[in-house]
Amino acid sequence: MPESKLKNTISNTLNQDTLRRMAGQIIFERGENYFGRGKVASLLEYQGMIIARVSGNDL
Repeated sequence: MPESKLKNTISNTLNQDTLRRMAGQIIFERGENYFGRGKVASLLEYQGMIIARVSGNDL
């Protein structure tokens, strides 16, 4: 799927409230922190899943 179409699909389907509810508050905040620090290397949709590659190891 072309990246521009993927962005439209994701943004039309997911929002911060939905992601927070699905991931849980702690995981969501960790993801926001990684993103804010520029640690998200890639983001893609594959077979109905959202997959991100990040650098870091906060547990």
